[in-house]
Amino acid sequence: MLTNHHAILAGVFTLRFKHATKLKPNRQPDFKENGLKIWHVENGFICISPKRSFPYGNCRFIFTYPVAGDIAYLCTFEEIEPGSYRTPRNSGSVQIATNKNPVPLRSAIGIIYKELNKAIKYHSRINEHTKVLHNYATNSILSERGKLSPAYMYNGVLYVLYVDYKCLRAEYKELVSKDDIVKLYEFVNGQNSAKWNLSFGFTQEYFMNLIENIDK
Repeated sequence: MLTNHHAILAGVFTLRFKHATKLKPNRQPDFKENGLKIWHVENGFICISPKRSFPYGNCRFIFTYPVAGDIAYLCTFEEIEPGSYRTPRNSGSVQIATNKNPVPLRSAIGIIYKELNKAIKYHSRINEHTKVLHNYATNSILSERGKLSPAYMYNGVLYVLYVDYKCLRAEYKELVSKDDIVKLYEFVNGQNSAKWNLSFGFTQEYFMNLIENIDK
């Protein structure tokens, strides 16, 4: 197990930040830029990030839970995994709630994009007569968020607001699980930007921002 921060960053590794921590070092970050802060600590890395996934050095930093504000996350040396320079095209699949069977990652992009935009459309039509169906997800999100939004990332899971065509009923349902969201982010960040834009008609950054900021 490598325990040298610079050796890790010079290698090719995946760092998954799974643990929110209040124990931020009492010193300036070892790296700081545009809201990103990284500390080299005794048992790993502590990071505050404005993004859920990004390259740093030769490594990939990935956050299991949503990032916001001044939340610091820890990745211990034991959790660092070997990485790769590029995610193979069309590798793997994810389960989307709207599909019976797992969907190839490339196909999943279009499905999720469609579901999020559909949620935005129907959210805009909600009125005072729309009844909110209080399932577990809806209750939890309303308690934390305080209002309905087209979609929301709760405990790392992407939930979408489903509304019937007449806008009489609305509720949140899971769209993509926490593990599959992380897999999706890795895939998106591993794609060639020029080929991506030709395939989808929107940028990788736009797609990621759609997921991360749809509740704003």
